[in-house]
Amino acid sequence: MSKKLIAVASAAALALTALVGVAPANATAATVAYTTATGTGTSIDPYRTIVPQANTLVSGTNALGIVISNLAAGDVAAVTISGSAKVVDDQVTAASSLVKVTSLGGSSLSTTVSGSDTTASFYVYGTSTAANSTISISITETDGGTKSTSTVTKYFKPSIGAAHFVTNANVPATMTAGTATEVSFNITDVFGNVVDTATIASAVTATAGPTVSDAGVATWDSVRKIHVGKITAASSTSPFVVTLDGGTEPANTGLGASNLDDTRIVVNSSGVAAQVTALTAQVTALTADYNALAKKWNKRVASKTAPKNKVALK
Repeated sequence: MSKKLIAVASAAALALTALVGVAPANATAATVAYTTATGTGTSIDPYRTIVPQANTLVSGTNALGIVISNLAAGDVAAVTISGSAKVVDDQVTAASSLVKVTSLGGSSLSTTVSGSDTTASFYVYGTSTAANSTISISITETDGGTKSTSTVTKYFKPSIGAAHFVTNANVPATMTAGTATEVSFNITDVFGNVVDTATIASAVTATAGPTVSDAGVATWDSVRKIHVGKITAASSTSPFVVTLDGGTEPANTGLGASNLDDTRIVVNSSGVAAQVTALTAQVTALTADYNALAKKWNKRVASKTAPKNKVALK
């Protein structure tokens, strides 16, 4: 073999060796893992965690954890949300009292892997239970110098939190004695989502006199989406106090104090009628007394034993 052919063969062998020796920047495809309370991530069965109950975000409790593994330096992972949920890049286990977790995050977030890192973590949370949020997870990987992007779509919807407030109270200002009168109210979590469950230990109480139906237990009306109770006023009591109770108030954990009691003053309309009758009789008696005195005075005026001005009768 000539020296020229040997040189060409040697160069080809070296090139082949160099080509085989180049390992892809990311030889293993990225994987995505989710930490959730319930759900499979479909539009029908979205991932679910409760809305934040305290000034913290914890994966699998009140935030959906998303961990992307098998990444390499230069890979880019991004999460984009369509809906009311937000995404952050870290759990918040001890937020400052001056910073509300609900002010953190936004609708999109991306990170570029560097150094020896092989994972990227994201946390998705929400405060509204009204509708699904769509989560689009984009992963751009480098393989042998070529970049390729893959996208995964999942769905997320927060679950209602613990009872925090009594709202939309409907208590008539007057009630007729002997007639069962309905009172109603909503119970919401700290973000105003209606707690639509019959398991809440809600109640309606009243001061001595009125009778509260069903031993004071308010029931959940699944059609009207409210808690309801009934009160029968007693003829001997007016006014009286009605309290709508949404259960045990949770501790203030950084998102604001709760208020699960709503107190209203109610007037017994039957009692009012009796009071009006009594007051009318008193006014009639006083009018008669006044007119009697006025007539005597006017007689004196007529006989010129008193000043000339007469007084008008009532």
